[in-house]
Amino acid sequence: MPGESCARLRRPERSEGLGPAGTVIFIDANGLAVGAEIFAWPALAIDQVELTRTSVSSGGTTSVIRVIERLSLVAGTKAIVLDRAMLQNGLLLIDNAWRKLRAPPSS
Repeated sequence: MPGESCARLRRPERSEGLGPAGTVIFIDANGLAVGAEIFAWPALAIDQVELTRTSVSSGGTTSVIRVIERLSLVAGTKAIVLDRAMLQNGLLLIDNAWRKLRAPPSS
């Protein structure tokens, strides 16, 4: 999985729980990096998910979809917040983190 480099955009009302502006967030097959801190996937757990619901029309049918707006993670006592609106490439970053963390454990 290719890495995604992201920088926070301006939106003060959504900044609660986020790292400082300009913090680089990077995802790859090994884990999640937030600034200088690197968290391996097995060390991360989903704490909270905020969703929005929307409708999408295609070919005469309408489907309801849910989009992850904010993903709160924990690594031990460390809290990590990924917010779609506050990150450059936020939708892609959150989707990749969600898929990696929701993957069934390998046997």
